[in-house]
Amino acid sequence: MSVGGYDNRLRPSQPPTPAGDAFTIHRAEVAEGISLAYVREGIGGYPLLLVHGYPETKRIWWRNIEPLVAAGYEVIVPDLRGHGDSDLSSDDTYDLV
Repeated sequence: MSVGGYDNRLRPSQPPTPAGDAFTIHRAEVAEGISLAYVREGIGGYPLLLVHGYPETKRIWWRNIEPLVAAGYEVIVPDLRGHGDSDLSSDDTYDLV
């Protein structure tokens, strides 16, 4: 499948996922005491939201961010509530917002 001219099939020759925090991590407070962490790259391009599944984090998308930005997208990749760098609620429940 091709997205904006970028062939997104995984290949053995594809570079490994960057280690650590390869991108700037931002935070948005969505409720009192609860903030979500996210990466936002390619500001000004066509917006594209990449959401991880359970029990992953935003880092599952690391290898896709740069090629999508190069294809003209503004890529937004959040950690859902209670995952990765996002906060867990005070009652330790996993809600999306």
